[in-house]
Amino acid sequence: MLCYNVSFIRLKECAAVLVLNAPLGDICWFRYRNGINQLAGFYTRGIAMLFALMLAVSNPPLNQSQRAISLEPITGNDKVLIDDVRNYTGACGGAVVRILGVTSVSDEAFYLDPDASIIVRRPPEPDLRIDDEGIISDRNGVACLSYEGQARLLIWAACGGSACSDEYSFTVIDPDKLKIISPKNSEGGCDEMCAYSLTGSRLPWELNHKDLP
Repeated sequence: MLCYNVSFIRLKECAAVLVLNAPLGDICWFRYRNGINQLAGFYTRGIAMLFALMLAVSNPPLNQSQRAISLEPITGNDKVLIDDVRNYTGACGGAVVRILGVTSVSDEAFYLDPDASIIVRRPPEPDLRIDDEGIISDRNGVACLSYEGQARLLIWAACGGSACSDEYSFTVIDPDKLKIISPKNSEGGCDEMCAYSLTGSRLPWELNHKDLP
């Protein structure tokens, strides 16, 4: 038996020729080795195709009915009030100002989600992130003002409960230095007179004294 055309089924026979028919050994070894390589390639391709099929089944392509964020709904005693929120982005001086988690906006104030924050950003410096209840509260506002040629970011806030005052407290930020320049609440806070002295604007007075001409 010559081993010039060895099929996969005849590999065992060809192996016998290697042992029993020495003159044909070189030719048969070549064919035998090629047959083994072909057989290995066949199984390799088969395994690759099977693996690809498994991936396609387990990870189907996204379609319109799927969502990038998929979470279980909150139900029962764990159910909480969830508000749809919007984010606002603008500029003040050389900084980018982001207001995150706004639930609604009125003429002079916007209302925030409990997880909201205001970010003042001026790369490569670290962000100034404001989420302190002493600076933002139930009713809030933001304005970019100019004072003596420098930008000033004015934030006003007031609580919304029945025991709360109608007057706002103020925070003044130097956006170019990413620094709060007004006194903190622990230092006595900043009223409309304080805010006026740091911004040169009548806005704080107008917010707290709506009867002014």
